[in-house]
Amino acid sequence: MSACCSAQAEGVDESSPMVDARLPDGSRINVIVPPLALCGPVLTIRKFGQRRH
Repeated sequence: MSACCSAQAEGVDESSPMVDARLPDGSRINVIVPPLALCGPVLTIRKFGQRRH
């Protein structure tokens, strides 16, 4: 998870337990670690299709 955030020059740790970032392909990631994430670290990736409406 730290590697995903390091590409965006943001760190995720107890002092800043939530990070939103954009990957080079346009996908967006959200990382949450304890103490905000009660049952362990959470990584969410939102990947968008190429077609626009």
